[in-house]
Amino acid sequence: MSNYNCIPYHEAEGQLKCVYDDILQSLNITKLPNWATHLGESPEILESFWNMFKSVSFGGRVSTLLLELIYFSIAHHRHAPYCIELHASNALRLTEALSFDDLVKIATHQSNGILPESYQVAVAVAVELSLKKCVVEKDMVNRLKQVDFDQLQIMDIFTAVSIAQMFNTYTFAAALPIDQGIIAPRD
Repeated sequence: MSNYNCIPYHEAEGQLKCVYDDILQSLNITKLPNWATHLGESPEILESFWNMFKSVSFGGRVSTLLLELIYFSIAHHRHAPYCIELHASNALRLTEALSFDDLVKIATHQSNGILPESYQVAVAVAVELSLKKCVVEKDMVNRLKQVDFDQLQIMDIFTAVSIAQMFNTYTFAAALPIDQGIIAPRD
């Protein structure tokens, strides 16, 4: 049972309904995920979370697959069950070339050529940053530049780390139940 109250779509009004509609439309879904409905009591916080996520996820500077791999990998290392399932499910929907076991190998830097080098470096740097005390080392930036990420893409990758940590913490605090239908298939 969640520590936060769920506010379903049919009870939403005003600002909350607008945010819910934006989430549904932007994600091209028909049912709101638990991460959204359990923030419904605070439309301002939900809108802030959503806007930050949306700015990186729909900005187009970093591929959706790479973002999902970053989100999954950070959730894997932080042991965040809701985020593990959500982002594994999302990543596996984006490509049939990967399995859940592949995602775990990617998260633990054992992918051995499953991904292009740029993706491997981006995931490794993102995980490394997520486990540090908010210290971006020059080496991290240089490693990303060496595999051809530009400054705006690097900013997006680092922002994705912040988003992952923020959502992981939120799902822990909320004791968020995993949405029906998002358990990622295992091999």
